[in-house]
Amino acid sequence: MKSICRRSVLAVAVAAALVPTHAWTQDANLGTPTPGMDTNPLAYRTAEYTNRANNIINADRAYARGWTGRGSTVLIMDTGINAAHPDLAGKIKYSRDFTGTGLQDTVGHGTHLAGIVAAARNGTGMHGVAFDANLAVAKIATSMNLNWTFANGAMAWASQYGDVTVANLSANTNYHKTYIDASRQVAPGVWINTHAAHGGQNYYNGHRPDMLAIPRNMALTVSAGNQSTPYVQNPATFAVATDSSGNLVHGGRMLVVGMWNSGRSVIEGATAGHMCKDYRVNTCHDRYRISDFYILAPGAGVTSTSNTGTGTRNMGGTSQSAAVAAGALAVINQMWPYMTPENQVQVLLRTANKNLPGYRTDTHGQGLLDLDRATQPIGAVGLTTTGRTGRAQPITAISTTGNTSAVAARLSSITVVDEIQRDFTANLSGAVAKTTLMSNPMMLAHEPGQSWQAKLTGVHALQMSGYGVGQAGGNSIFSLDSRMLGQQGSSRHQITLTQASYNPFVQYSGAWGTISNSTTIEYDYVYRTQSGAWAQTGLASTATNATPGLITRVGAIQTVHAVVGYSHSGVNVFAGMQPWIVAGSLDMRLPGAVDEAGVMSYQSSRVNLAGQRPIAYAGANFTQTIDRSTRVIFGLAGNQTGDYRAGATLSRQF
Repeated sequence: MKSICRRSVLAVAVAAALVPTHAWTQDANLGTPTPGMDTNPLAYRTAEYTNRANNIINADRAYARGWTGRGSTVLIMDTGINAAHPDLAGKIKYSRDFTGTGLQDTVGHGTHLAGIVAAARNGTGMHGVAFDANLAVAKIATSMNLNWTFANGAMAWASQYGDVTVANLSANTNYHKTYIDASRQVAPGVWINTHAAHGGQNYYNGHRPDMLAIPRNMALTVSAGNQSTPYVQNPATFAVATDSSGNLVHGGRMLVVGMWNSGRSVIEGATAGHMCKDYRVNTCHDRYRISDFYILAPGAGVTSTSNTGTGTRNMGGTSQSAAVAAGALAVINQMWPYMTPENQVQVLLRTANKNLPGYRTDTHGQGLLDLDRATQPIGAVGLTTTGRTGRAQPITAISTTGNTSAVAARLSSITVVDEIQRDFTANLSGAVAKTTLMSNPMMLAHEPGQSWQAKLTGVHALQMSGYGVGQAGGNSIFSLDSRMLGQQGSSRHQITLTQASYNPFVQYSGAWGTISNSTTIEYDYVYRTQSGAWAQTGLASTATNATPGLITRVGAIQTVHAVVGYSHSGVNVFAGMQPWIVAGSLDMRLPGAVDEAGVMSYQSSRVNLAGQRPIAYAGANFTQTIDRSTRVIFGLAGNQTGDYRAGATLSRQF
């Protein structure tokens, strides 16, 4: 018999409000934010909310993100329920009496826990942590005692309902004084017991971990125990029990919950010390420690539903703390129902607040339950190209001279995943950067007849009788002009073919894909007068070779450009329009909704790079000849966006 306790590196800026986005085919409530929720957490801090539980675990932050437990169902295995209570009416989706005495709660314990989990937010009394969740009620006791058979039967019964993914068992064995006296601390946070019957590898009162049968589709919150021991009480000890292969008997689906008294900032009841079962050669060889699965939740003087009438009552203990954690798991299940129960448990453990007075892992476990942190990403968020289960890659920038607004708009709502592969919707428009070409040092060497591709790739062509060739830094250039045909005079036509190791108009990497190279053909018309005035205009088309990622294809980019200038005695002044994209596109495959199996869908989208306003620029340079083939060009150039460059560049002419 058992006595019931009475007492959840960005390379670019990402929007702060990240929320999960899903497309569910089985239950529209799961994975879908609860409609009509206020985005301001302060809106939830009402008298109904402040029940010495919700406010301590920052539940208002989860509500403001739209997560209230909607679509989740929690199994309460206890003393029954007051089904007529207005905060619980309509909440009981499934029920079963294992005692033969009817579902009505004559003790008050079960009704109190049910309210902590899911009491309705209706403007009166109090409301539960997961106030939109439903309840499955199994009456397994008529007093403050229960047995294993009824508890296991209740979980087996509830496992037939797919929406029951959380169960709560607020019950612990009270250890006899002789057992407690036989306990000995052998290391910080580690204890052994030498009791003749219950010590060593035995569990108290002959209990065995396999006596508890937790269905694979459920997480079980269990109270740590109200006795003031530095180690937890059965069945909480079973959370770390392993089989002969070293695997957890209960697969990590148990969450042990201790009681945090926020008013006194202390733990009341059993703390997170570990009772070692395999102690040899002065060392504990247990694979897991209780602290691995121990979390704190408020439990002192919690206001919740009464089993008599329509009012509330205050009760406290690790029983109440376990119910708070069960409600939190219901919220997590609404957000990410595709996660396994053991991973949902890990979300709460990994996001718990360790900023507690005198915090120690072997006392406080993983810390105090925090729904604010549990509903935010764990670690850095990233992008995946192969579905949610794929390894996420860091978020890198997309740079373009084209229509950045159009690209940013496509990324304003995109699905990212955190360190444990939970999906969130984020605004990645900040990942799009404007490139204005002014960073290239060849902008300072602007002179008549020089192609834009020569400036962008940094390659000077060896000019001979109307054609030129050049190579530098993995880039190559070949040019032809009308002088090959014997044309002389003030004007000429010029064609330039360039192979570059990048695309001068679009750059990206990582999850977006990898650009291998680009090929550009450029036509220019050049006009020069005897007085030194000159003009040049042209157009170009750039084809890109890239390894697909979330950007699957870069369409042919067509640009136009124009410039006028004046050259005299080594001084050259110029003004014009930088290459302006008049046609071009990006084909993107963007992460979207996640289905009930956790598989991410992708939405295909084509972004038009044209439409950006042309950018005017101007500059001046002075050329100093060193010898017949070498010149130093000192220059200053800037454009209307405020980008400028000043300095010197070395030029070799042939």
